[in-house]
Amino acid sequence: MAPQPLKCAIAEAVFAFRINRQDNPSGISATLKPVPVHNMQKWIVHKFGGSSVADAQCFARVADIIESSPREREGVVLSACRGITDALLGLLAAAVAPDGDFLTPLKAIEERHTQIATALLSNESRNLYLESLRSDCRDIAGMLQTVRLIRSAPDAVRDVVSGFGEIWSTRLFTPYLRERGKIKGEVVWIDARQVVVVEWGSLGPAVQWPASERNIAKLLPADFRGRAIITGRGPSRSKAPMTPLMPSPG
Repeated sequence: MAPQPLKCAIAEAVFAFRINRQDNPSGISATLKPVPVHNMQKWIVHKFGGSSVADAQCFARVADIIESSPREREGVVLSACRGITDALLGLLAAAVAPDGDFLTPLKAIEERHTQIATALLSNESRNLYLESLRSDCRDIAGMLQTVRLIRSAPDAVRDVVSGFGEIWSTRLFTPYLRERGKIKGEVVWIDARQVVVVEWGSLGPAVQWPASERNIAKLLPADFRGRAIITGRGPSRSKAPMTPLMPSPG
């Protein structure tokens, strides 16, 4: 079933409300003033979970949905392919175990993405994607070797390893959607970790909107037209672990 479009706060906020505080003899008064943000009011953001990008046919259905929209610009957030996040976390569990095998399942994860890329991408795009995928898998293997040596998987390592699934699905979908040639405008890849900044306080994570707006402004012009393909996991660290932007069943 096609997911419902989501009006994401980061992409479709018409106004950000800031509190203006003025000192006066009676104390501090607060007033709310609407402040326009990076011309994002015309954005719609779609979120597709892991089951929506489980295999090549699923990727094709997602592309059909995105291409059917008449809007000039939209964001597309993808989770990892179904089961990949759990599989990546399983690698860490295997690395902690004295006799756990993490290289065989890592190879299986690589092969699954290779098969999808082979089915969907042109030779040139496939080669570029697979080169990046293999490099990532080598990096993961190195991290897993470290986990094996210290018999522990720190939170920072778990964040990095489990976050690769969203990177792989979006990096694959971006050239695929572009090569289909039906989108008017650009098709660009956005790593949410490089955009959304949070700080953790007593009530949990709080998005740092000015910093996040500055980050997105560096990547997308205010008059952007096309589709932005966005990883479903973020944000960048600011005294905080990496957390999903939206629930990720992948």
